[in-house]
Amino acid sequence: ASDVYKRQGNIIPGLENALIDKTVGEAFDVSINPVDAYGEYNDALVHKVPRTQFPADMEIEAGMQFQGQTPDGQTTVVKVKEVSGDDVMVDNNHPLAGVQLNFAVEVTDVREASKTELEHGHVHDSNSHHA
Repeated sequence: ASDVYKRQGNIIPGLENALIDKTVGEAFDVSINPVDAYGEYNDALVHKVPRTQFPADMEIEAGMQFQGQTPDGQTTVVKVKEVSGDDVMVDNNHPLAGVQLNFAVEVTDVREASKTELEHGHVHDSNSHHA
C-alpha cells in the first residue's frame, strides 16, 4: 500500500502531474492549460457534412450533438456548428478543447490500482457496475 499518488495515465496529464507525490490530506488549486488537458481548439476538425447523413425526420440545429465513429472505430461526439441549406458544419473538437481548466483538489485517499482498473483504464468501486 502507498500513501503517495503514483502516475497511472487515466486522467488528463495536467491534473495527473499536479497529483504526483501528493499525500492524503493535501489540498491545493491547480490551473491547467489546454495543451495539458483536452488540447487546443483545432479548426481542421470542423467539417462540412451532407444533410443526408442525419436522420431525415429530425430538425438539425446548431448546438445539437451526435455520437459517431472515427475511421479506426473509436466512439466520438460531434457537435453541429452551423446548418446551411443541405450542408451541416460539424465540430469534432472535444467540448473542452481550448479551455483553461481550474480545479480545487483535496487528496482524501491514495491506494494502489487494482488489476482490473489498470486493464480498463478507470476506477472501479462498490457503486460502479459493468456488464
